[in-house]
Amino acid sequence: MPTKTLSSQQKTKSTIETLVFIGLCILLFYPPFFRGLYFEKELLPTHIFSFTLALIWIISKYKDKEYNLIKSPIDLLAIGVVFMYFISVFYGVNTRLAISEFLKYANYFVIFLLVRDLVNNDNRQKILLSIILFAGVIVSVIGIGSAIGTWSYKGAYVGNRINSTFQYPNTLASYLGALYIIALGYILTEENKLYKSLYGISAGVFLFTFILTYSRGMWLILPFMLLAYIIVVLNKRKLEAIIYTVLTIIASVPFSFMFSNNIEGKDYKLWFIFIIGGILSGALTYIVSLGTNTFRKVDIKKFIISLAILVIVLIGAFVFIFNSTTSLTLENNTGEDKWTVIFRNIENIEPNKEYELDLKYNAINKNEKPFSGRIRIYSVDTEGEIQSIKTIKISEVNKDNISIPFETIDTTHGLRIYFGNYYSGTSITHNEAILKDKETNEIINNIPLKYKYIPESIVSRFESISLKERSAEGRLTFYQDAFKIIKEHLLFGTGGGGWETLYQTYQSYGYNSTQAHNYFLQMWIEVGLIGLILFLGIVLFLTYYMYKSYKEINGTKHKIMINTIYIATVSILLHAFMDFDLSLSALTFVLWALFGILVKDIKLNNLNKRKNNSSIAFKFSYILVLVILIIISSSLKIGNVYALKALKAHKENNVEKVIEYFEKASAFDPYKIEYKNDLANYYKVKFKLTKDKESIIKAKELMDDVVKLSRYSSRFKALSASFYMSIGDIEKGLELVDKSVKIQPMQTRNYVQKCDAYLSAFYYYASQKKGMNNANEIIQRAYKVKKQINEVNQKALKPLKYNEDLLYKIGFIQFNYENLINKEYKIPNGYTLDFAYYFDLDINDDGNIDKLGTWSSKGGNVSYDVIEENNNNSFIRITNDGESYGIAYPYGLNMDPVTEYKIYFKARGTTKENTFRFYVFDNKAKKKNQGSLSNIKLNNDWKIYSLDITTDSDIKPGTQYLRFQHNGNDEGYIDIEEVLVFKKIQ
Repeated sequence: MPTKTLSSQQKTKSTIETLVFIGLCILLFYPPFFRGLYFEKELLPTHIFSFTLALIWIISKYKDKEYNLIKSPIDLLAIGVVFMYFISVFYGVNTRLAISEFLKYANYFVIFLLVRDLVNNDNRQKILLSIILFAGVIVSVIGIGSAIGTWSYKGAYVGNRINSTFQYPNTLASYLGALYIIALGYILTEENKLYKSLYGISAGVFLFTFILTYSRGMWLILPFMLLAYIIVVLNKRKLEAIIYTVLTIIASVPFSFMFSNNIEGKDYKLWFIFIIGGILSGALTYIVSLGTNTFRKVDIKKFIISLAILVIVLIGAFVFIFNSTTSLTLENNTGEDKWTVIFRNIENIEPNKEYELDLKYNAINKNEKPFSGRIRIYSVDTEGEIQSIKTIKISEVNKDNISIPFETIDTTHGLRIYFGNYYSGTSITHNEAILKDKETNEIINNIPLKYKYIPESIVSRFESISLKERSAEGRLTFYQDAFKIIKEHLLFGTGGGGWETLYQTYQSYGYNSTQAHNYFLQMWIEVGLIGLILFLGIVLFLTYYMYKSYKEINGTKHKIMINTIYIATVSILLHAFMDFDLSLSALTFVLWALFGILVKDIKLNNLNKRKNNSSIAFKFSYILVLVILIIISSSLKIGNVYALKALKAHKENNVEKVIEYFEKASAFDPYKIEYKNDLANYYKVKFKLTKDKESIIKAKELMDDVVKLSRYSSRFKALSASFYMSIGDIEKGLELVDKSVKIQPMQTRNYVQKCDAYLSAFYYYASQKKGMNNANEIIQRAYKVKKQINEVNQKALKPLKYNEDLLYKIGFIQFNYENLINKEYKIPNGYTLDFAYYFDLDINDDGNIDKLGTWSSKGGNVSYDVIEENNNNSFIRITNDGESYGIAYPYGLNMDPVTEYKIYFKARGTTKENTFRFYVFDNKAKKKNQGSLSNIKLNNDWKIYSLDITTDSDIKPGTQYLRFQHNGNDEGYIDIEEVLVFKKIQ
């Protein structure tokens, strides 16, 4: 009887183990198909599933005295990483994001343990990895189908790059690169020729799709990983490994290029190209497998000779491919005008030097369009910034050559030359493009126009590596800003989500990136040096123990697969140095699963001799933690469900239901700021509808919570400011909007919000009989925003972005600030200020006054200088030393049709009579001149001039400009300090 009972228990345990293993296979199969589990909507159910699997597994091992939860130092290091994310919840800068990151790492650890425990033989390892490979094949097919247009999958094909279900090409490339290496391992170790062929097809599919991600980082990393893979393969299998690798490349890469060249057609023959590439990879794998015994008997000397020959052949092939060029034809047969453009970079160009670009071409222009082709030459500086030097339109079809002289500028480091075609029914074939030194006629560069065997999409990706590009520059800036955060949170970090929460406070210019684009720096930011060392310890210990115990591993196949998995792991980690791949949990699941396999496959110093390590109390603690994790994940998911219900009720205008659902959402997810913010605003809505005082009290309490939770959130500081101002707490609102700018000083929109808030407060106080003192104080505080913008631009790596709305609002602030002091203007009855312009604002710090242009007629030479007087007043001085007229013009005014306006400007000057004129112009209206002043007489004293106009019925807002005209033939100047436009209220 006891024997039967024991047998029954073993059978039950075996069944549970099988079921949990099946669950693990499912867990590692589906994540790529849900946007890579980047978003919490898909991630939370996965947490619940994963923690439940782990709970079932540990309960089944609860009384098993032979089972040990912690088996090696690597397990302890992994627990250490999770623990750092756990404690960061209590000190992190963003509690909600810290909880989210803790759940992620708890999940990674659970996957690590499940793989370590359940993948306990080669057969299970093969099953698990084959399922991961199968998922990769489906991911590839989805991406290819989206590129062809067979189906529409959101984000799977964007900008001529395949993203597939990950919706990010670089992560897809990292994923496929690792899977390709694993597939090569199974091609080498699988004895069944049919299965070997299937792995060959998989490898071909992975490499085919990998090329089309156009991930330059992985393009650079994968060749080195393949070289490392071949190096670590046993000597007697090296030739075999090289042949299989080369054959999968030969089978897939040319077809990938062919696919890329024909992608614009969206033809179903592209499926044929893709399928042939995969089948050919499998067929070649099968053919080679017939002679594997022969390869394994090859003498080492013969192998080295064969390898040397192969390397020489490959080098020769690459040299031939990269030097095989032909003519470039750009044509438009589509029936509509659209650009086709390619560019070439040229490095090591001298500044301030004359060059000449000689072109030989054949042009066709059937319908006498303005031009057949266009050449644009840009200077590229050391920072990768480009500046136009020359543009030439090729319109003559009877000629076959053209010489384009040009001179480089002070900052030139290289050139970027664009070849373009635009008009329907035109084409241009460039046969030769040679860059020469104009003085010596020496050939500097024979520009390769088109590569015979390499698609232009791939050429352009390599071209962007050759000269410094914005993506690389951006990443370096991210890293510099990351170290600013690290410096202040060195040991323990900022908690999960620290970069996303803090980067805009430390950023060098106004970029938007919720990821640091470097996994290791981001981890350092989140859990400090301690957490980073613990994670690096996992990788280093794995490497150390693999090296130490490698000779003790039995079986050639086993050794090959361990090496293969290790190289695949390193491949993922290397690319994580330059991107945020591991922020997509689907890829991180694969990484930690590979960790689990490696730990299982190498002999470690066992920690299990300590009795309490396998004690029931220790396992009970783990069970308790898993239950808590399931509860937390479920609670957050339920909160999300109620929030979605609230949004649905909002569409139905059911305020009571919205409040009810957001109350529940906030209860289940108490640290989610969005829920509390929305709930506060809906209580405010309820108060407006019902005048129920309890509702506004509740709204204020909730918004107070929002302010506390959003210590480092500029967005929620601004939203809170808007809330408090709407309920009459103006000072608190202004205080919060000031904090919003302080937290995020590089974002232009924050200054717009600040100006909005201060203007609203000013107008509120100014409308009250006893409010002018407050209004005066408010407008003085508001006026400081100009100084604030200048100070930020002086510190920033790049200046703030230009914003027209900000320009308008600062003009309003300055008018009210100055007019309260000097009272120069009295707003006419029935009019409101529509535009105020002071000729002194350069928001984007480009050296030009914002919204101010100049234009000169033939013979004219108008220009302006910005002059600042001792009283800090700025103005522009317009001069024209030409013989004809020129204008300086503020543009983009938003005037309405059939509307009365009063326009004032303050001017002085030394010009003669009939030299200075002023117009209100609209080039798109039937009558361009909407009003004017002629023969304006100036002297050395400032004087205010005015013009009344009524706009025509055919004008549209945004196309008007004010035209200050200097007629030339006069050494005198015109000074303009300000322009004001008042609009009659309809």
